[in-house]
Amino acid sequence: MTDASTTPPRSRRRKSVPALVGTLLTVVCVVFIVKALSSEWGQVRDDLTRASWWWLAAGLGCAALGMVAVAWVWADALRVVGGDVPRRKVVPWYFVGEIGKYIPGAVWAAVGRGEIARRNGVPAGVSYPSVALSLVGLYLAAALSAAALVPFGLAREAHTGAWLWVLLLVPIGIVALHPGILERLRRGVAKLARRELDVVIPPWNQTIGLVLRYVPAWVGICTATWCVARALPGKPSFVRIALATLISWTAGFVTPTPGGAGVREEVFVLFSGLGVGPGTAIAVASRLLFVIVDVVGFVVGAAVTSSPMLQRSSVDSGVPEPPAPAARNER
Repeated sequence: MTDASTTPPRSRRRKSVPALVGTLLTVVCVVFIVKALSSEWGQVRDDLTRASWWWLAAGLGCAALGMVAVAWVWADALRVVGGDVPRRKVVPWYFVGEIGKYIPGAVWAAVGRGEIARRNGVPAGVSYPSVALSLVGLYLAAALSAAALVPFGLAREAHTGAWLWVLLLVPIGIVALHPGILERLRRGVAKLARRELDVVIPPWNQTIGLVLRYVPAWVGICTATWCVARALPGKPSFVRIALATLISWTAGFVTPTPGGAGVREEVFVLFSGLGVGPGTAIAVASRLLFVIVDVVGFVVGAAVTSSPMLQRSSVDSGVPEPPAPAARNER
């Protein structure tokens, strides 16, 4: 039987590389977060001094609930593609991996979540597809929620054409999740990669159910933004704030900027109808709340993930452990 003292130096170095890379990425994330906070705080400092802190506290609570709901449904996405992992593991994984979205390049958040699941025993053919499916489900739920609110938003909107494109995203997204379409996509990727991809194609009803389960998360996110709007002078419409939030988050997601920075705020101002000053204050203050949630979630998630209670287990993760190496007889 071998222990740490008898592990070959080359093996120890090989095992330490992922930890070193993870530490460096974490440091990079912190640098970008501090930079974003310092620049955005300067834009809203004067507005926040006149804000109602009770409404801001309510907004922070709603933001936390919304992001936990997003993490909660990722466990369902894992299950749909063949990974039965307890939510008590998945939620901390989400916040640890999601911090990568603050690094320039939209791919880092997906890579972070997929990689942390893989390193905790989930096969790559399950972890990465689950992240892709969760992102599609999350933002299709945003489009579905926006489509449901559009008729109410149009009641006081003179220029209706800007909203109608949202209605097209729902049928397009639902059709794109059909198993036949996903199977063709899988074959295309396998052909490009020149190897077979062992990826589960979920039934249509399960993927649609996954989309619907993300709707409560958007309720929390939109309510958090509305609370920030109520904390500042004025009483904007919840529907308009919710619509602007849904569209701006979606626009921020499809852009390569870290966390959609800049794009999300500009789109929010455009669709909120509040004007540049109030709209920018609400958008930036809301982002600050979500950054706080992400940072606290990362710290707590990292602490919990390293806990012995959350170490990989073949009993409750549904992922078989690799066979233990046979003990060597030492004389």
